[in-house]
Amino acid sequence: MSASPIVTDLPRPVLKRKVVRYAFGILLAVTLAFGINWPASFLAIVLANVFLQGNKPSIKMGIDFIVAAILAVILALLLSNFLLQYRNIYIIIIGLVLFYLFYAKDSQISPILKIWFLLAILIIPLMSLKSIVIGEIVGQAIIIGAIVALLVVWIAHAIFPDNDHDQGGGHSGSHASIPPTDHERFITALKRTVVVYPVVIMFFFFNLQSDVLILIYIAIFSSVPGISQDLSIGKTVFLGCVTGGIITFFLYELLVLVPVFSFMLVLFFLAALFIGDQIFQNKKYAVYIKAGFSAIIIVFGSAVGNDKVDAGGKAFLRVIQVGIVVLYLIVAFGLLEKWFPTKKQSANNN
Repeated sequence: MSASPIVTDLPRPVLKRKVVRYAFGILLAVTLAFGINWPASFLAIVLANVFLQGNKPSIKMGIDFIVAAILAVILALLLSNFLLQYRNIYIIIIGLVLFYLFYAKDSQISPILKIWFLLAILIIPLMSLKSIVIGEIVGQAIIIGAIVALLVVWIAHAIFPDNDHDQGGGHSGSHASIPPTDHERFITALKRTVVVYPVVIMFFFFNLQSDVLILIYIAIFSSVPGISQDLSIGKTVFLGCVTGGIITFFLYELLVLVPVFSFMLVLFFLAALFIGDQIFQNKKYAVYIKAGFSAIIIVFGSAVGNDKVDAGGKAFLRVIQVGIVVLYLIVAFGLLEKWFPTKKQSANNN
C-alpha cells in the first residue's frame, strides 16, 4: 500500500530526516483527526501513513487524487439515490464495479486510489440505506480525509524537504517485479471479487450498518498487494494486525491512567519514530510493524474517536473484527489459490 518504492541503504542524515518527517506527519495527522474529530477521521491518518512512506506527491497528483475521490463519492451518492430502491440491480452493478477496480492496472488507478474508491462505493450506499443524509456525511468524511492527508504530507515535506540527490542513492527494498499479464490480472481480480462480493451482498441484504467498519477492513486489507496469491502475505498481515490490536489495548490503558490529549500525541509520535526507522531501513519485522500500525490507527480511531464511553470495550470488539476479517481473507484466498492456482505456480508444480 505504499505510495512508492522505499529506498534502503540511505546515508544516515537522509534516513534520519525521512524518519523524523514520517513521525512529524503522523503526529500532525493524529492531532488534526482526533482533535477536530469529524466522522471517520482516522481514515485521514491511514491515508497519510501510506503517502508518508513514499516520495512527495506532486501538486498535480494531489489534485487529481482529490478530484477522483470527489467523483467516486458523487458516483456512490448517485447510486444511493437512484438504485437502492432497486437493490437487486445495485448488487449486480456493485459486483461489476468491484471487478473493474481489482482488474484495473496501477497505471490506470493507483493502489491508494483503489482503496478510496472501494471505501466510497461500499460504505456510502450501505449507510444511505438508513438515511441518505448519513450517506452524504460519510461521503464528506471521505473527501475531507483525502484533503487533510495530502495537506499533512505536503506540510511534512515542506518542513523536512528532501535534497535532489536524496532520491538517487541506495536501492529499492524489493526487487522490481514483472508486471502481471492481462490473464493474471483477470484471475487475480476474479478471486478478489469472489471473496469480497459475498460479504457486500450480506451487508446490503441484512442492513448491517452498525458493523460498517468490517467493510472498511475488507476494502483496506483485500487491497494488500499479493494477498490473493501468497499465503505468507496474509499471515504477515494477520500477525501484524493481532500485534497492533494488543498494542492498542496498552495505549488505551495508558490513556486511562493519563487522560490527556497531549500525552496521546507523545505516544503516537514515539511510536511513529520507531515505526519509521523500521520501515525506511527495511528491517526484519518492518512488514509486521506496518500492518500492525494500520490496525492500531483503525482500531484506536474507530473505538475512541467519536464516543469515549466504553472505549475499551469498543477497542476489544474492533480487534476481534479485524482478526476475523483478515482470517477470512487468508482462508478464502488460500482455498481459491489451492483450487485454482495461478499460472506461474501451476507451471512450477508440473
